Amino acid sequence: MMIAAINPTNLHDLTKIIHVAISVTFTLFAILVITRSSVGLMQHKVYTKLDRNLSYAFIISLYLQVILGILLFSNLGALSGFDYLDAESGARIVSKRLWPIEHIVTMIFAVLIASLGLMLSINARIDKDKHRKILIYFAIAILLIGQSLFAIYVL
Repeated sequence: MMIAAINPTNLHDLTKIIHVAISVTFTLFAILVITRSSVGLMQHKVYTKLDRNLSYAFIISLYLQVILGILLFSNLGALSGFDYLDAESGARIVSKRLWPIEHIVTMIFAVLIASLGLMLSINARIDKDKHRKILIYFAIAILLIGQSLFAIYVL
């Protein structure tokens, strides 16, 4: 039986595809969590098990994004030859405000803020407070992520 050799370039591409897929999943969880928290806060709804599970799914997908992003930025990219840049590529990266580093740091802050919001919501006793904490902290995390993506695609 022959075991296929793992090509670092293919591994980098596969990790990138998984990163994008989890990004789409995260976006769906974010929309659901923000919508349910907003409605729950305005209409004084009970914080249900579904709300809690969506919050966990939000956090887990955010952590996975950070882990995969760090993998893409670190040795995985260097092993596949992405560490060699010509002058034009280097200038393009610098003109994007060192986006990879900025993006990773911003994502780490987003994870910390979202985790803090989840912990505070778990400790809250009133359902309205749970919805409010999730809404505020998760929205801040989403805004940080959005700002980081805006920097690469618009600036």
